Amino acid sequence: MSRFLSFMYWLVLFIAVTSPEISVGLLHGTALAQELTDRPTNLIVIAGDGQVTLSFDPPSLAAYFDSETSYEITSSPPTTSTLTTQNTVTITGLTNGTAYQFVVTPKNDNAPLTPSDPSAPVTPKPSTPAPIIPATASLNLTASASSAELGQSVTLTASLTPSSATGSITFKDGSTILGTGPLANGTASLSTSALSIGAHSITAIYAGDTNTSSATSSAQTVTITQATSALTLAASANSLKLGQSVTLTASLTPTSATGSITFKDGTTVLGTGPLANGTASLSTSALTIAAHSITAFYAGDTNTSSATSSVQTVTITPATSALTLAASASSLQLGQSVTLTATLAPSTATGSITFKDGSTILGTGTLANGTATLTTSALTIGAHNLTAIYAGDTNTNSATSSAQTVTITQATSALTLAASANSLQLGQSVTLTASLTPTSATGSITFKDGTTILGTGTLANGTASLSTSALAIGAHNIIAVYAGDTNTNSASSSAQIVTIAQATSALTLAASATSLQLGQSLTLTASLTPSTATGSITFKDGSTILGTGTLANGTASLST
Repeated sequence: MSRFLSFMYWLVLFIAVTSPEISVGLLHGTALAQELTDRPTNLIVIAGDGQVTLSFDPPSLAAYFDSETSYEITSSPPTTSTLTTQNTVTITGLTNGTAYQFVVTPKNDNAPLTPSDPSAPVTPKPSTPAPIIPATASLNLTASASSAELGQSVTLTASLTPSSATGSITFKDGSTILGTGPLANGTASLSTSALSIGAHSITAIYAGDTNTSSATSSAQTVTITQATSALTLAASANSLKLGQSVTLTASLTPTSATGSITFKDGTTVLGTGPLANGTASLSTSALTIAAHSITAFYAGDTNTSSATSSVQTVTITPATSALTLAASASSLQLGQSVTLTATLAPSTATGSITFKDGSTILGTGTLANGTATLTTSALTIGAHNLTAIYAGDTNTNSATSSAQTVTITQATSALTLAASANSLQLGQSVTLTASLTPTSATGSITFKDGTTILGTGTLANGTASLSTSALAIGAHNIIAVYAGDTNTNSASSSAQIVTIAQATSALTLAASATSLQLGQSLTLTASLTPSTATGSITFKDGSTILGTGTLANGTASLST
């Protein structure tokens, strides 16, 4: 009987494999009566977020084989295939929004199994989170002070519940945003000094986040009053000489105050200085000799109260004078002019400066803006120690300069020579004129023809002259020579060439009578210029020589 059942099992199995529809008929009503399947059935696919969960019934025919059956799961569109021995599997890595169909293919080398039918299309999609209901927020606002002066800082602190809320708190003055502060453990703060004078209704506003609702605090009133000012005064020096400048500096808080500072000497206004970043200054050199009580005064502005500084005492004493002397030249020739300039500090000093050569007063110069001058050409030959002396005035003490040495040397002379004519005839007179500088030189000028002295001429106002007709025929190099005196050195002129030519003669004839009787005597007289000519005169009647007469002082005669 057991052999028969075994035979029937294998027969049915064979028929099931080759003709499943016959197997059903054969097995109906027998102990093996059941539906044998050769493919996975009841394929169910449930879509998830980027994945699916797939389940199926294995083929019943697989149970009759000793070898294990595995299942390959593929999809369309294709993804990475999955190989499993389980009939329930989750496939991941799918694209949300894409429709997939799956096929399960059994794998068993001993059983003739076939793939399942394709599943119905399924589309993975993101999971929908459960709705979040925001927590109800509660916001409280506090201010570090309910009253502050203009410019003082007020810190606004907002406390929010729940403390897990994120984001920031916006602080407002009415509808004006003052700023924001980030939440940290349910707290946010903002410090501001920008509130203007007056009462301010401050609120804190939270816009909410994903988990927390928005909220607005109740208003906090912060009142800003006019700033109280504080004014200090400093002087660059508390003791000065008359004419020195003192700088007064006023420092005002708050530094945002506007306007100017008035500086006073007692009740006398010295001047004003504009405020810049809380500071104003004034420099003055107008304080007189005395002790001065200096104050600074601020009249206030819209936002800042008035203020007066404490007194600064500034004492002015007579000015210490300083006198310097300068000479236009430290070395000059006798007769040259030197200008002495005295410079006195302070320049406000009045009076005059006395200029001295040793103990000898050279002269005085009136001070003008601290300067006085004297020009002189009276210094004698030698070294001179010159000083300037100031006697002082009501506000300035006396002073003496250090010495300036000015050396006077012998004057350098310059001599020129001019001739009344550079070309003459023998016997004509030429006038030689010598001009000498300096014109104060004394003595005489020697006129020379080469090395031969022609004569001398006495100097008068720098000029000397000599007239002569003694020059012989020829060219003459005439010079003028000055031997010098105590104050003036010697000099020689350049040469003047004077050329002497032969004299041109003129001869006239006179007869003692123009009509005579035969036998009467006739005197002929010849007159010759120049009268210095020598020799004789020949008298002619036509071409016939009547006779000769010897020249004497330009005259010769013949009687016939």
